Amino acid sequence: VAGALLAAREAGAARSILFTGVDNRAAQAAYRALGYERVGDYGLVLFADPRRG
Repeated sequence: VAGALLAAREAGAARSILFTGVDNRAAQAAYRALGYERVGDYGLVLFADPRRG
């Protein structure tokens, strides 16, 4: 992750978004230490394909 963020910054990116699991406190603390701020929650919805039974 760190390498990708550094490459993005070097390419001119001014912002980035990171996602962590709700229980991944270690990652959340590390990202906060780097200056990231929590902006909200997200969810993932998977719809079943009715053709697959």
